[in-house]
Amino acid sequence: MDDKRVRQWEKCIGRIETNHHDIKWHRPYESTRFKTSRGTGFFVQAGSLPAGLVRPGGSRPHFMITCAHVIANAKVTNARVGLKDNPSKLYDAAVVLSCPAIDVAVLLVFLPPEVAVTSLPLGNSDVLRAGNKVHVVGFPLGKEVKVTSGDFSGMSSHGIQHSSPISPGNSGCPLIFDGKVVGVNYQGETGADVSNMHYAVPINLVGVILQDA
Repeated sequence: MDDKRVRQWEKCIGRIETNHHDIKWHRPYESTRFKTSRGTGFFVQAGSLPAGLVRPGGSRPHFMITCAHVIANAKVTNARVGLKDNPSKLYDAAVVLSCPAIDVAVLLVFLPPEVAVTSLPLGNSDVLRAGNKVHVVGFPLGKEVKVTSGDFSGMSSHGIQHSSPISPGNSGCPLIFDGKVVGVNYQGETGADVSNMHYAVPINLVGVILQDA
């Protein structure tokens, strides 16, 4: 794989961290543990989003797409994003939109002017054909950036099915084909009877939901 292209992709993603209480709904009066959840998101141009979602939060707002389940239990002030060069340095992020029906969310990430990130272009998931080479770039297990590759298998009731390995912590990371995002990874199947079955929300469906928001 082209190392230059990989380095470009690495600048387009962030490690999302949310803190929340693990509430016992049947006994809410009991004290609960404070839990940390992690996932991945990718930056997109504001022009990729509906005008109503672009809310100026400063001089340089940065919009990020991820999975809704990554930020499902987070308070707005508890969603934070770390970048590849310094993942332990976390920046505040606000939840702009969450659509659990397709497991997609949009964040507004607040970065200082000296922090440079780039956006990933959105592609067309309808152009995928069986055997197309696809790539995943994310923070598996919430640690360092990894890029994996595989093949597009087809469309299923779960969305895009592909063989590029994903792990916990990759939720919300982009599925890339021909240099563009064609899906948002949300699930990987594991088990003795399952091999290389991973799923992503088609980016065309994400676009429809965003435009209707």
